[in-house]
Amino acid sequence: MRFEVPQFIEVEDKIFGPLTWRQFLYLSGGLGMAVVIF
Repeated sequence: MRFEVPQFIEVEDKIFGPLTWRQFLYLSGGLGMAVVIF
């Protein structure tokens, strides 16, 4: 029995170049925390 394995199960939309929404949110959240700490 052969069955196909989907290669890209979750493909997220890109917003800023190679960044996905989740990566952008993590990056902006990290920068926001750094600004608040300083």
